[in-house]
Amino acid sequence: MSETGLDELIDDLENMLDKARDLDGEHDVIFSDIFTESFLKNHTGFSSLEDFADASRFDWTTPKSFEAIPNDELDVFVRKNSQFNSWEEMLETASSEYIMNQLGF
Repeated sequence: MSETGLDELIDDLENMLDKARDLDGEHDVIFSDIFTESFLKNHTGFSSLEDFADASRFDWTTPKSFEAIPNDELDVFVRKNSQFNSWEEMLETASSEYIMNQLGF
């Protein structure tokens, strides 16, 4: 499957999740829902999002503090502590796995 095909599949799955949320009344997904213990054990050396965040030494306590983390520094941490090359890649993979799990795949 080409990268474009995969992107389209991910978009389709995200749309399916949006529809499922509308039916279920769920609108917010938090990091701990996406970055499950299983995901972190499979892709990092950590067993919880809290451990991963603590090891980064960045402030993840609020959305505002998280957004203030320099992207390049977060990417360096992710590269050194996971199978991913960037935070964006890690987030996309975790989101895709979350969507697949929510849809029963």
